[in-house]
Amino acid sequence: MAKAVRRYLPFLLVALALMLLPWLGLNPFYTHLGINLGIYVILAISMDLLVGFSGQTSLGHAAFYALGAYASGLLAVRLGFPVWLSIPCAAVIGAVITGLLGMPLMRVSGFYLAMLTIAFDLLTMTLIDQWPALTGGVNGLYNIPSPTMGNFLMFGARLSHRGYYYVVWILAALAFIFQRRFVNSWVGRALVAIEGSPLAASAMGINVARYRWMTFVLSGTLAAIAGSLFGHNVGYLNSEAFHGVSNMVLAMALVGGLRYPAGPFIGALIFVLVPQWLNQWGLGDKQGLVYGLILLLSLVVLPKGLASFISKRPQLLRLDPADVPADGVENLERVVSYQHGEDEPPVLKLEKVSIHFGGNVALQDVDLEVRPGETHALIGPNGAGKTTLINIISGIYTPTSGETYFNGERTTGLPPHVLTQRGMVRTFQNLQIFPGLTVLENVMIGAHPTFRHAALTSVLPLKALNEEEREAMAAAREVLAFLGLSEYENTIATELPYGTQKMVELARAIVAKPKLLLLDEPAAGLHKEELDRFEEGIRKLQQRGLTILIIEHHLDLVLRLADRVTVLNYGKRIFLGSPDEARADEQVKEVYIGGAAATA
Repeated sequence: MAKAVRRYLPFLLVALALMLLPWLGLNPFYTHLGINLGIYVILAISMDLLVGFSGQTSLGHAAFYALGAYASGLLAVRLGFPVWLSIPCAAVIGAVITGLLGMPLMRVSGFYLAMLTIAFDLLTMTLIDQWPALTGGVNGLYNIPSPTMGNFLMFGARLSHRGYYYVVWILAALAFIFQRRFVNSWVGRALVAIEGSPLAASAMGINVARYRWMTFVLSGTLAAIAGSLFGHNVGYLNSEAFHGVSNMVLAMALVGGLRYPAGPFIGALIFVLVPQWLNQWGLGDKQGLVYGLILLLSLVVLPKGLASFISKRPQLLRLDPADVPADGVENLERVVSYQHGEDEPPVLKLEKVSIHFGGNVALQDVDLEVRPGETHALIGPNGAGKTTLINIISGIYTPTSGETYFNGERTTGLPPHVLTQRGMVRTFQNLQIFPGLTVLENVMIGAHPTFRHAALTSVLPLKALNEEEREAMAAAREVLAFLGLSEYENTIATELPYGTQKMVELARAIVAKPKLLLLDEPAAGLHKEELDRFEEGIRKLQQRGLTILIIEHHLDLVLRLADRVTVLNYGKRIFLGSPDEARADEQVKEVYIGGAAATA
């Protein structure tokens, strides 16, 4: 309890100060600034959610802001909706429009998404000006219920600016609580994983397109809520009120600090106060220049934002790791335990798989069968097609011809996240560690397929959600202890040596509870001690009945671990048999310079 009080004390003090502000006897102008601050906080939270957690950039947030303002205003003015209904209806309208817009937009990312949102912004502002029958056009929309106009009624009570101040800040507080609970969970870890590496995130069972779309919709919905509050604050709308808002919102999020709880508040506070100071100094027409300088200085001096100066980034965990012990380290019962019968079908089967890249034939008519509980080695010289075959098996590539089967079911063409959810988990030849996350957070992303609740339920205080988080954290800590990585739990994973990062990636794959583990050069970069630990770990996984398909350049190591070996050369299978038979086979010797002692 004391720990929780210390953790939230700064937020409680800020909340108390905000509650008392209208009663401090200050000029009513400060209440007006407080209303603007609350609206800007919601806007900054919407952008922080989109940019900070999913890595998507919108330069058209002014459009969502305007949609919310006009939707609520039109419902109130033209249809007579009470404001307690028009504001939530504006949020729903914002969600529907951003949802429809997000479907095609989420097929692109980065620069292209930014350009498309700019186009939507321009289209929205043009429609506002060119549709006078609906929006009032350039003359604007009048008589919106507002404390400024003296006609803002909430449940029959007429509210002044002081009353409206609390309406705005209640919604701002709800937006803040929603965002923090949403991201301090498996959902937040999934979003940051997508930002770091969409390919690796998909390989961990995360539906990248769906999560991007969901985040885009939530961000646009929050912006629409902020817009509806803005419209009811001023009582009059035209398109000029939204010019430059998109750039300002992005600047608020960046200057305040992405992912930091205090970031949206700090960013919003700066962009509320600076215009007042500039007007006092006679520099009101230089706002754009000053905003640019603030953003530039912040990115150069404090690239993580001003919030990073006063606090550390909180971990994206729902529970305190100190409250979740790791048990059963020796046998990994919680994570890996399989029993296989003699009559079980192959875990993995490939039939005549071929793939062409233009005129280049990378694989031709490759057959492969991995039996339950066996460790199957896939070896061959560089360029033989080993990683290409793993990419086909794991759903990254679709074969030109042939079929793939997993646990007796046809899986040809299924995306990686679906295969991972079914129990096929992989590591990568090129290291795929999610930057900015601790070792524990990285490894817990591997547990993503074990979470069964819908993403939006993460904001609810459900016991079942805590139990899922507890189980995932216990499994992650157990695997870290199993691989000798417990001391690095709270270390940013990308700050570790390369070989240790490879072990972290292996731990992440194990936590996913694989039925088939695909290892693409997992021992690359490991020193002697790490290599011995890796071999010991694989042997314990074999004892637990885990089925493994491994590519590895340490030929002696892989032949010690393998039950059977498949050898590829120029995209064709040239050998299938035991490790001893592989060592003795003349054709296998021929493809390796120096014979069987050479590296694969």
